[in-house]
Amino acid sequence: MSNENPERDRTEALPAPDRTEALPAPSHPQEPRQEPERLRGPSLGPVILGLACLVVAGAVLAQEVGNWTIDWGSFGPLGIVAAGAVLVVLGAVGLATSRRRS
Repeated sequence: MSNENPERDRTEALPAPDRTEALPAPSHPQEPRQEPERLRGPSLGPVILGLACLVVAGAVLAQEVGNWTIDWGSFGPLGIVAAGAVLVVLGAVGLATSRRRS
């Protein structure tokens, strides 16, 4: 090894550690892990989002095809507030049911 290339000195590989030793056996037997109960059926979030999209699509279709006039300036913010309220209620219900299971 010479001092001509100091970068090479720092990047040379170290010898591999000796891995011939066996690991000790556990002192206590491990209990089998229980898998959490899987919920069946559709998830509530995508179902609610799909219904909200269908409502908006129906309103747009009714405005374009029919003679409806929708004030999107007030409908948009009210829809966002309503969606937020639904999320808060669903979160509260989720917290309440998760604490009952524990």
